[in-house]
Amino acid sequence: MSKTSWLIVTTSSDHSAGLFLSHTAANRAIELVNYRDMPKIDRLYDIVYLRDPFTDVWDMTTLRSVDDFAERHPNAYYVDKAKTSDDLLIEDKWRQYLQLGAYMPHTQLLSEVKELPVQPIIKKRISARARDVYFDPDDVQGDRANYITQPLIAIIEEYRVYALGGEVLPQMVRRSSKTPTSKIKAVEAVPLSALVGDFCKNILKNLPGYDLLGFDVAITPEGPILIEVNRSPQFARFMEMTRCDIAGQLIDSIEQGIDFMH
Repeated sequence: MSKTSWLIVTTSSDHSAGLFLSHTAANRAIELVNYRDMPKIDRLYDIVYLRDPFTDVWDMTTLRSVDDFAERHPNAYYVDKAKTSDDLLIEDKWRQYLQLGAYMPHTQLLSEVKELPVQPIIKKRISARARDVYFDPDDVQGDRANYITQPLIAIIEEYRVYALGGEVLPQMVRRSSKTPTSKIKAVEAVPLSALVGDFCKNILKNLPGYDLLGFDVAITPEGPILIEVNRSPQFARFMEMTRCDIAGQLIDSIEQGIDFMH
């Protein structure tokens, strides 16, 4: 029997991608490559996982290489059904607001806002690891069309919640919130609450077809609020805290759902 071949395309800042390699087996080959090397790939694969390309410095050349690769590899199964550059742009916070605005704080493009919120938070539309977040508009660098602004919300608790194969996992990570002087940090793993679980399940109804998602959820005096959705989220720290093998579960769920003609 031939091996099921996986190609995982990622960046040097992706600290979770290497966890997939431990699931190489007699009937499975897993290869990890960087986005910058996509133009050189000519062999065919059964399954292709385009992880988040925005964790490193990126440009339109990176996104064009994704479209070129898909044209050369049209018959692979693409994790999250993400096989074009446009598919990867689910990470755009403005796009997320247009689709999921019922769950998010009121959001405006910084370039179009007429009056800033009294206490604004400003975020780059595509960024990673809480980079490019500002509390003073004078600190913003570059084209303001690349940024959104929201009112600063009163956060009681903040959580990262994972959904795998369309199901919300039973544990979540409590996190410290981003402030002008501190970064976001994972604090502890806790059981998924009914409040947060139901909230994320409702969001999932609007996001069919994704194999792995991470929801950043804030608990506020008014209830849960979606901060953002992360496609191909980082999960190494979550695995350390919970011993939940997201990489292995993702591999199994995808392979079990595909009828390979080997």
